[in-house]
Amino acid sequence: MIKKCILGLCLSVGLLPLAHAGLNITNNTDKPSTAVINNGPCSTMLGEHGTTQPHTTNSVPDGIIKLACLIHTSDCKANLYMSDNCSGSVIATIVFDTKKGIRNIDNKNIDGYTVSGSGFDATINKGQ
Repeated sequence: MIKKCILGLCLSVGLLPLAHAGLNITNNTDKPSTAVINNGPCSTMLGEHGTTQPHTTNSVPDGIIKLACLIHTSDCKANLYMSDNCSGSVIATIVFDTKKGIRNIDNKNIDGYTVSGSGFDATINKGQ
């Protein structure tokens, strides 16, 4: 019985990444972006997936999202910064559900930056 439960758990965890491909962050600005997830460390600790470079799309794998949102799977909160080290002002707070995607975006009206998105796609823009 225990072996069946462990096997079932392993199979279900192994299939989780098949549900969706993670989070796509498109940065249409001239500055890199980073985030602090659930008051943890800066996203730069994730290596290449932790910083969205200017004029690129960063595809953050599902496994990294699940790890960052481990105890907040339905209300994962990301404070977004327009810097390469989570410094400066928070330009937006994004609330994310690891199964359903973006639930809410609270733009802070800092320096003309706006974040929009739905599902598993977010876009950062800067107005004139």
